[in-house]
Amino acid sequence: DLAKFDYKEIAIVEKLFTAWFRQGLPEAFSDDGVKISLNTQSGLVFLLNAKLQAVKLDGDGLVIFFICPYCGNEVFPDKLLDGAKPKTGETIKENRR
Repeated sequence: DLAKFDYKEIAIVEKLFTAWFRQGLPEAFSDDGVKISLNTQSGLVFLLNAKLQAVKLDGDGLVIFFICPYCGNEVFPDKLLDGAKPKTGETIKENRR
């Protein structure tokens, strides 16, 4: 419902559409049923598709991101493993070296 969008959110929608038309959607993001979404808790404006994949702006480009269904945290994929710890106590980043 666009009535929930303030001027700030509408400006973000413009940037989302501009990035989409100039660069296209991320390769792994399906263009089936794409709609504009607003998280009223965080104020985040993003594109959501029929598969519930989400894309938001990162600089001037579009990047898939994830929303935790339990806590509502929003994170880019490259940040998912930051600080995660395997059973050995090493961070996953350290373990990947």
